[in-house]
Amino acid sequence: MKKKLITPTLEYLKFGNVFSGGVENFNFKMFPDVCENKVKIVVWEGKNCCEKSKSLFEETFDLSLGGFEKAIAWLDDKYAVADIK
Repeated sequence: MKKKLITPTLEYLKFGNVFSGGVENFNFKMFPDVCENKVKIVVWEGKNCCEKSKSLFEETFDLSLGGFEKAIAWLDDKYAVADIK
């Protein structure tokens, strides 16, 4: 059974804080844009940082409660189907 991803709260992102996390070789980073009221999520594989890796998935969501819920569901879905060693 896969471990559960740890994600930030909506409030954390609304203050403009970047968040990165992951489990084993599945990694993600959340880039909030408070001015645009959006959050971009990048998913990559491996031990390197986001900037030194090729992204597997990228998506942008509204920085609202509904958008945040969709973002977490999207991220959980990518993690659930990931075949990352």
